[in-house]
Amino acid sequence: MNERPFFEVFRTLQVDGPVHSLLEQVMVTRVSMTPKQDVFRVYITSKKLIAKDQLFQLAKQIRRQIFGCRRVQVHIFEKFLLSGQYTPQKLWDVYEDSVLTELAAYSPYKRSIMKNARVEFPDENTMTVGISDKIYDKEAVDDLLRILDRVLNERCGFRVKVDVKYLESGESRSMEKSEAELKQRISFLTENLRKEKARKAEAKQEADRTGQKEKESQKTKEGSSRKAGGKSFGEHRYAKSDRSFGARRSDNPDVLYGRDFEDEPITLDQVIEEMGEVTVRGKLLNVEEREIRGERTIITLTVSDFTDTIHVKMFAKNEVLPDIREKLQKGNFVKLKGMTTLDRFDHELTISSVVGIKKTADFTTSRMDYSYKKRVELHCHTKMSDMDGVTDASVLLKRAKAWGMPALAITDHGCVQAFTEASHTISKDEDFKVIYGVEGYLVDDLKEVVEHSRGQSLDSACVVFDLETTGLSAVNNRIIEIGAVKVEQIPFEIEQLTSISDEMVLDAPVIEDVLPEFLKFCEGCVLIAHNASFDAGFIEENCRRMGIETDFTVGDTVSMARLLLPNLSKFRLDNVAKALNIPLHHHHRAVDDAACTADIFVKFLEMFRARDINTLDEVNELGKANTAAIKKLPTFHIIILAKNDIGRVNLYRLVSMSHL
Repeated sequence: MNERPFFEVFRTLQVDGPVHSLLEQVMVTRVSMTPKQDVFRVYITSKKLIAKDQLFQLAKQIRRQIFGCRRVQVHIFEKFLLSGQYTPQKLWDVYEDSVLTELAAYSPYKRSIMKNARVEFPDENTMTVGISDKIYDKEAVDDLLRILDRVLNERCGFRVKVDVKYLESGESRSMEKSEAELKQRISFLTENLRKEKARKAEAKQEADRTGQKEKESQKTKEGSSRKAGGKSFGEHRYAKSDRSFGARRSDNPDVLYGRDFEDEPITLDQVIEEMGEVTVRGKLLNVEEREIRGERTIITLTVSDFTDTIHVKMFAKNEVLPDIREKLQKGNFVKLKGMTTLDRFDHELTISSVVGIKKTADFTTSRMDYSYKKRVELHCHTKMSDMDGVTDASVLLKRAKAWGMPALAITDHGCVQAFTEASHTISKDEDFKVIYGVEGYLVDDLKEVVEHSRGQSLDSACVVFDLETTGLSAVNNRIIEIGAVKVEQIPFEIEQLTSISDEMVLDAPVIEDVLPEFLKFCEGCVLIAHNASFDAGFIEENCRRMGIETDFTVGDTVSMARLLLPNLSKFRLDNVAKALNIPLHHHHRAVDDAACTADIFVKFLEMFRARDINTLDEVNELGKANTAAIKKLPTFHIIILAKNDIGRVNLYRLVSMSHL
């Protein structure tokens, strides 16, 4: 097929917002199906990197939404058309996790080798993979190198030679750690196997006992009917008819209801419409009963296999309800066969006309911590953290203890309500420590509206500026655009310094050339920005790298807005601009945001002068006296942990005082 946009090929596919935006830039070059129609392949190209786990999820959505219950494997083969900003090393920095995810699906053993390898790029055309010389499977290493070669060269368009370098054990990552983790895994699996064998033996004994009781009961009935003079045929017919609603009709002791069946179950996420008879398995989350006329009851089972949840509805005669209640209890794991149907009352997809229900083993698996050195979690929320935590303190503590962790800190949002449950869960003589703490909220009430004010007049020249960056960290991310507006003897003039986009950035001047120009433009001026700590932080960090001393006077229009527009709930640039009837064009382009901020600042100057405020020092004094503005300052999280019992009591006092 010719290259077409992704959503022209998959018009009905529903995916979440961020992935949808990413796929809007993806082209489909080819799709194919095997002759047996059991494997569907999609070939795509993208100018943006797409993480492998996102593509795995996309393949699942295609299989589920397009193929339904058909047993079809979906594979996506991606090719990236990356911009010149990427080098092999930069690509590896952001794409390594995707490679490990892909290896885990292909071969967990090869993923383990790669995870413990030391990757280096001696030059732009060479990748060296350092692997322990204790790895004896050289074929696995060769295969790993072939995979890396295909990823870097065929998928991402580089010309890189991938070499291996075998390291002595002292150079490679700790083998002792790997061996210890392996021993933990073996121990855990051995214990699970022992429990599973014990569970099966117990189930077999129970089945034998049940079978023996049924045989004895049948003999008793036969003896009674012989004494009654040969009426057993009619009575037997009547008894069989009487059991037709809800009785077990199989000699298999695993059958809890209805007939025996051997069909393989499908996962509940594949049951998406009325698709006839299906077999599923799951855990009974709930069992409800509702009596109807005719001495009958509707039983509703809520079944989940943790891919989805569905209701199962069946009718039973009241006289067999005790037997059903005994066998179908909340928490049991069952396999059942029935007809998918759309319930005409609640309009939900359900399973009815149940053929049979059987016992099945618990198919869930428990996560374990195999780390060589156990962590101590110092930041954990219980369900006492509203809209955040969902778990009881006792459950968290028991899980941490089962994983071999030595301690865990309970730090709920602004409260200590889980402490009582925590203290009752772990006794003092247990080899586990509960750390009592709280996640508090701090505001920087000492932060001034104008930093490093020297008493300048509000009539002084100011430069209003805005940055666009590659991220939020001044240390790890970079400036990609500066927009600056000089406010001087109003009206103001605009000077644009650079522009944006992957392709545009490649030819744009570097920050080492632009920053001195910007500083020269700002010479003798007060710097003004919206959320100034962010923008000024980037400028100061880049000045530090270049050895340029900084001592700027910086004013923040966000802080000014808190003083002058107290009725606003949020102080984003677009909110403030709207409140002042100032147009904002091309939001998140530096020069447009700077121009809008300059308009806002000019209006704020008029509002300050109306309050007889004429210097930056007076602006700061207004901010100190305004408690309402302090309450609207952004909050920062702080984790406070009690060192001992005295500290815990002091923590109670601190929480009480803050709430009051």
